[in-house]
Amino acid sequence: MLDSSQKFSLIDIETTGGSSGENKIIEIAIINLDGNQIVDQYTTLINPERTIPPFIQSLTGINDFMVKNAPKYYEIARKIVEMTEGRVFIAHNVYFDFNFIKHEFSQLGFQFNRELLCTVRLARKAFPGLKSYSLRNLCKHFKIEIVSAHRALDDAKATVTLFQKIQKCSLDLTQEVIKKRKLALPANLSQDDIEALPTTPGIYYFYDKNHNLLYVGKSKNIKQRVSNHFRPNMKKAKEIQLKNLISSIEYKVMGNELAALLYEAQEIKKLSPPYNVALKGSTFPFGLYLNQNENGLKNLKILRSNEPCLFRFRNKIRAKKKLDKIYESALGCSRDSLHFNQRQSDYISKLGIESFNRMLESVYFFKRPEKESFFLQLSGRKSSEKCFITVNQLHPTNIEFKDQNGDIEESLGLDEDQDLKTITLDYLLKKKVKMLDLPIESSIY
Repeated sequence: MLDSSQKFSLIDIETTGGSSGENKIIEIAIINLDGNQIVDQYTTLINPERTIPPFIQSLTGINDFMVKNAPKYYEIARKIVEMTEGRVFIAHNVYFDFNFIKHEFSQLGFQFNRELLCTVRLARKAFPGLKSYSLRNLCKHFKIEIVSAHRALDDAKATVTLFQKIQKCSLDLTQEVIKKRKLALPANLSQDDIEALPTTPGIYYFYDKNHNLLYVGKSKNIKQRVSNHFRPNMKKAKEIQLKNLISSIEYKVMGNELAALLYEAQEIKKLSPPYNVALKGSTFPFGLYLNQNENGLKNLKILRSNEPCLFRFRNKIRAKKKLDKIYESALGCSRDSLHFNQRQSDYISKLGIESFNRMLESVYFFKRPEKESFFLQLSGRKSSEKCFITVNQLHPTNIEFKDQNGDIEESLGLDEDQDLKTITLDYLLKKKVKMLDLPIESSIY
């Protein structure tokens, strides 16, 4: 139930993308409630100090010109703290909004913590059986008007109306508040050690009481991933053993997922932490190869080989899934149903070997980088920095962090290693990344 002494800050934000570690807030709205009465509100555009992607401009209607003279986050940070102090932080999909705001504060060197309520979670309990609990569908179901969808204030107002409807139900909201996650920490670690960790992409190191390295990991959100190592419901003996040995944690912020992936792989190979999976051979021992038989027919095969190929995998199961997906996409049937039976000859007779080969190749080579040597421009460790990864013949060779003037703040060399090449290629196949032909020194920041 609800009493008027309960205080809430209902918040909605618009951002340049979906990941708090790699994107920025471009608009925020805060509506404060005492009980179910609105007592204050605040909204502003925010200059993200970067270009807003076309998709986000189309979705929100917020463009670069609109935010050009808007305040930067650090200029409104105090206002956000003052408005939300002593209040429960509420949002629809609350972790999305909260993690972005928390990350923005961490970039400024401050910790931002609030108790949370999620209107998605509340709506599921208050109104069970609905097909969808997205804000759009809930507003449609309850006939709640949204004047401008995907604008912070209008979405926040709609969420307030939804929350007021939830308040009329018999839920005990005090029981629904998401408090700080309770962790099963070893003796030499405190909650403050965890709270001090950044929520950005990077790698982390676990050490025992004698400062011997135990484990190296990576994450798009260092704090969140490290916290998972101390969850109270652990069952695996090796995980529990590692947890109990940890006496200190160090980390290295990398600014983006690819830099974290590459540096983690190199550090594990170089440092050989005892609690990481042993890397005596390749991390990706299985390759998916496009071969040709004596009749000129192309065929995909999974082989344990170090010979170069486009796709490499940690195990045969993942390789088989990719193989099946390529055949289904190219030919509309599985490899198992096509090969080594009568249907193969019938299918090829109808298509012709050249057409069959061309269809298979078109999917196998789809999204392959057009060039093999280039620079990748990615997010840096802070808003005033960019990360450049040098790729030579698809081998990543260097990670550089540069400031706004193009001066190198840190340079990390990478070994010529097949696993690092595989990580880079896999990332390029899955993500849209800006590739530059120019030397980094000549590139436009």
